[in-house]
Amino acid sequence: MAGNLELVKTVTVSSGVSSVSITDVFTSKYEVYKATFTNLNGTVAGGSYSDFRFLDSGGSEISTANYDYASLLLTTYTSFSEFKATSSNEFDRFLHLFSYTGTGESVAGEVWFFNPFSSSSYTFFLGQSMLQNVSGNGIGTKNIGVLKDTSSLSGYKLYLQTASRYYENFEISTYGLASN
Repeated sequence: MAGNLELVKTVTVSSGVSSVSITDVFTSKYEVYKATFTNLNGTVAGGSYSDFRFLDSGGSEISTANYDYASLLLTTYTSFSEFKATSSNEFDRFLHLFSYTGTGESVAGEVWFFNPFSSSSYTFFLGQSMLQNVSGNGIGTKNIGVLKDTSSLSGYKLYLQTASRYYENFEISTYGLASN
């Protein structure tokens, strides 16, 4: 992928929310986008995953059973785990956000989106994230997926899988890959 990354939008969350929508980032200007997640934190113990959905051109979640994905949970303290599905209504276990030690840790990661604005092709993504919990254990994710829908998309939404858990103090920056 030759080209330069151009910042499209940065969203900062500084107080506890259970979901965050990144709106109005996909346009006809770019075919490929990169999103970076920095200092992603949570406030409640017990472990949770962040799930993910795309937003249509009107900003509504696409929750139809058109998501196929595979996620690999890479841990330093136990065997790796694989999660995959076809015809799902979301990308499940997109990011692993919390340890099971009672404290939320900071997560960093990146995701690449391919053709999200195109109305003639499916939207693909691939991503990865990493955290180290307070016990010194590493937890990473590797993800790949496709939205089998040719809707023109405007953005994406992250939300926590477990009730009563919250995102805290993080930044998501979305970049478009400009061609040379």
